[in-house]
Amino acid sequence: MSPAATNKTTTLLRLARKGPVRARDLDDAGIPRAYLKRLCDRGLLDQVDRGLYRLADAPVT
Repeated sequence: MSPAATNKTTTLLRLARKGPVRARDLDDAGIPRAYLKRLCDRGLLDQVDRGLYRLADAPVT
């Protein structure tokens, strides 16, 4: 994985630690929305609803 991709992945995971992430939140961070699918495929994020994601190990509230 390239350093730029690692940085975007880290940034996205940092956002997800704060709470649910919406696809539109990535626009402000400059992260392509494709990273959501990649992290879901790797098991790091779960898609809760359409356009809404959370960390896979986050507690359900």
